[in-house]
Amino acid sequence: MKKMFYKINEHKYETIIVNNSFDEECIKDLNRQFERELKREKRLKVKTISLDLLHDKNGFELMDNSYLHVEEDKQKEELYKKINEAITKLTLKQQKIIHLYFWDNHTLREIANILGVSLSTVSEIYYAALKKLRKILKYTRTKQ
Repeated sequence: MKKMFYKINEHKYETIIVNNSFDEECIKDLNRQFERELKREKRLKVKTISLDLLHDKNGFELMDNSYLHVEEDKQKEELYKKINEAITKLTLKQQKIIHLYFWDNHTLREIANILGVSLSTVSEIYYAALKKLRKILKYTRTKQ
C-alpha cells in the first residue's frame, strides 16, 4: 500500500491509498492530465477577447439564436448522460482505456505504453469494454 496525492483543484489535494501499480499509474495519469488542462485553461484565458470590448470598439452585437438548438442540445445531453452511466458500469481498467482512447485521443499502442502492459492486453480490454457498452446502451434503448 502506498499513499498518493490526487489533485482536486489548483490548491487542494486528497490523500489516496493505492494497493497496486495500476492504481498508482492511474492517479499519476489523472494528475498529469489535470496539470495539462490547467495549463490549457490559462492559455485560453490569455487568448480570450472580451465581447464587451468588441462591442465598445466595433459596435458588434450578438444575435441570440440559442432557441434554434434547444431541442438538439437536450438530445445530446440525454445521450451524454446515457453514455456516462454506461461507462460507470465498466471496470476501472476499461474506464481508463476508454478515457485515454476517446477523450485523450491516444492509440491503443500508446495506451499500452502509458499503462506498461502489452498491446494485446489493451486491445482485449478495449474491445471487451466496447462490447459491454454496446450491450448496455442497446438495453437502455430497447427499455424506452
